[in-house]
Amino acid sequence: MTILRGPLRAQPAMVALGGVAGVFGLFQVTRITVAGVAGFDSPLFLEWFGSEIATIVGTLVALVGSFAMTAARAPEGVHERAGQLRFDPYHGLRTPAWLARRADLDTDRAAESGLPSSVVLVRVRDLDEIAAGFGRPLALEAFERVAEEVVAGVPRDVLAGTVPHVPATIVIVAPGADETAVLELVGMLEQYLRAISVREGEVELPVLCDLTPATGSTSWRRLVSQAAAEADAAQASRSTT
Repeated sequence: MTILRGPLRAQPAMVALGGVAGVFGLFQVTRITVAGVAGFDSPLFLEWFGSEIATIVGTLVALVGSFAMTAARAPEGVHERAGQLRFDPYHGLRTPAWLARRADLDTDRAAESGLPSSVVLVRVRDLDEIAAGFGRPLALEAFERVAEEVVAGVPRDVLAGTVPHVPATIVIVAPGADETAVLELVGMLEQYLRAISVREGEVELPVLCDLTPATGSTSWRRLVSQAAAEADAAQASRSTT
């Protein structure tokens, strides 16, 4: 039986379906045989293979089949949900866990080949001020617009996501990218982020972004910390001037 071949046989529900289907097939063969030998009106046929018994057996097969198909779909549903968790459904960015997993893998490969890696931090300038003056929904919209442009602008071999310890920041990891390559990436992103604005009533606010790169042969996490420190220092310097 094809139900019990391949990966399906590892699922108990499908094994149960196979067993019930086999019993149902045997019941049908026996029912036809008895009808042919003793007749449809015989007491033997009516008592053991009549329409009432056939209905009960058919219902049992339908119930087990429905349960088995639902159970068979469950692993696929888990896989689909896991796939969705790789990316933030609102921003399109990689979630922290999946960014870390992929960045570890890709930057380690680059290091084995003797290549450095780079990161770029993208922050919306004055995001807290936007939230305080116009409300958090507008600040969230500004961040979402930036995230949308970043996802559209980065090459396929570049990772864009978030990390827990650097809030309100988009982290871009470019495995194998040296200083020249990361400056080209920054220039390209600046083109994408140049004309973003958000509107609150009659007020249109330009969304300005700060891009802070860091390059080295150390781990991408240390590069993120290095770039975050530089970004914090630059923000503090602007606040005091």
